Amino acid sequence: MTNYYFLATLIAPLSLDLDPEVHIAELKQLAALNLNHKDQRQMRLFLTWIDLNNLSALWSGHEINIPGNWTREELVDLQKFPLAAPSFLEAYLYKYTEDVERAAHFDQLLISYFSYAYEQATGFLKDYLQYEQVLRVAFAARRGTKLKRPFEEDLRLLDPIDPWQSQLHAVVEGGLDISGALENVQEALDLYDSNFQNPLDLFKQLLVVRFDKIEKLKAGYSPFSVDAIIAYAAELDIVSRWQTVAKAKNQTKVMTILKDIKA
Repeated sequence: MTNYYFLATLIAPLSLDLDPEVHIAELKQLAALNLNHKDQRQMRLFLTWIDLNNLSALWSGHEINIPGNWTREELVDLQKFPLAAPSFLEAYLYKYTEDVERAAHFDQLLISYFSYAYEQATGFLKDYLQYEQVLRVAFAARRGTKLKRPFEEDLRLLDPIDPWQSQLHAVVEGGLDISGALENVQEALDLYDSNFQNPLDLFKQLLVVRFDKIEKLKAGYSPFSVDAIIAYAAELDIVSRWQTVAKAKNQTKVMTILKDIKA
């Protein structure tokens, strides 16, 4: 394992309410200059996670928070010429050609990404994406229950063979009983249940839960490893998402943003 002592000295602790000292654009430049090829692939894989959330924002008519592998302009071009996209994203862009369709089936795109990531992710990134996958499916199940509508059909595309998805597939096929299988996200689910009528407060609290989860996960890895660098990027993403909502000046705008930012 390669130790990145120089990069580690530049990474300061982050807070949801404070502007970071090193932003994602700077971190990307530093990573390109300092990470070995294997670790750069891990960074790109994480940035793909940000790209997907940025695409979701664009499809819903909103600006992106922070760039992933591609800038906003590059994402617009990528949708016109998807051959440069990862295979799972290319297939999705060809399958759904309208923004409304792409936004409506976003959960399906995330499931494809998680399968794609399973083959490549290691260390912290694998731990974090597994957590996010379980969390997203759990929220989708609860959302369906609260809104009294059937469980999202897209989530029935979970692959029973994929080790990341097999347990979740059993949960989906068995109904909405998510006890036991989703213990790892119980804190977030409790918040989701208790604060459903207060979306702004809920949004921040869920980000705090995610932020704390990253802190716990990265504690298991060397502070000089690529895992610590990717964990910092994950925290940057969360900080940016909160600050986007916090800057909204009126409740109507806040509700619109929250509606289109996936939990």
